[in-house]
Amino acid sequence: ILRQGDALPDLDDSIDKHTMSAPEPHTKTKAIILMDGFCPYHGRYIAKAAHHIYGAAVIHVLSDFCTRYLYQVEKQTEHLSSRMPDLSNGDEVAAWMSLLPSSLDICGLYCESDSGLEDAENLGVALGIYPRCHDGVNTARRDKFTMNDVAKKAGLDVVKQKSCQTLEEAEQFAKELGLNDDDASDATKGDESNSPLVVVKPHRGVASDDVYLCSSMKSLREAFTKIH
Repeated sequence: ILRQGDALPDLDDSIDKHTMSAPEPHTKTKAIILMDGFCPYHGRYIAKAAHHIYGAAVIHVLSDFCTRYLYQVEKQTEHLSSRMPDLSNGDEVAAWMSLLPSSLDICGLYCESDSGLEDAENLGVALGIYPRCHDGVNTARRDKFTMNDVAKKAGLDVVKQKSCQTLEEAEQFAKELGLNDDDASDATKGDESNSPLVVVKPHRGVASDDVYLCSSMKSLREAFTKIH
């Protein structure tokens, strides 16, 4: 936990440390929970800004995904003390909360990673900061198909999409969109303007991982097989 007055190296020059003011006596210190804050210009920058501009404490937590990855793949153990509690275990959640200073008022939760979003949402609910300063669990934040559907219902322009469970479904939808078969693709090679493009991607993902731009049925089949 970073508190007011703690030293932080490499503070960005654009953050004016003199804007930080001391809290009034007997008042609680505002605090935010930052999950998976690794990036120096994203999560770590937000932590520094919250701390030095607003005098807020920052509680760093690792999602279950990142905890397991660092331990099982990278063979690291020093991060284990920062792991989130088991949210299915009420006693463990209570024990985790008891370690936080009573002077802290948790007023927000921010997650840097896509992999930790669901954990962050559920942690906010478990800690009781929903609905005061947390909007709960929302699958549209994490599921690309649902997100696109919500955007459409809100009146935004979106591309046509379909959630396909089988390769046959994907091929049929691609044909409806005008994707060329393999022979037609070869015939128009060199003239991409005549070749409709189809994006194949998973419901969940990180950035462009497992996202494929397909210009033929062959490439669509390859992409679908890799994802499934």
